[in-house]
Amino acid sequence: MDLEFTGNPDLDFALGMLAHHQGAIDMAQIAVEHGTDPEIRKFAEGVIEAQSAEMEFLQKWIAENR
Repeated sequence: MDLEFTGNPDLDFALGMLAHHQGAIDMAQIAVEHGTDPEIRKFAEGVIEAQSAEMEFLQKWIAENR
């Protein structure tokens, strides 16, 4: 996560969380595409769904508060 801080802790948190969530989604997609354990695949699908929703919130918040 290479993040240039803005000095606004709320914005910095939101920007950092975007990168964090994207990393989780990227890892989960690999598990869904290549994993063989059904429980892990199901968990990874849930991660993608949840993290995507949180990213949408953060992107909207950033656009309104930047």
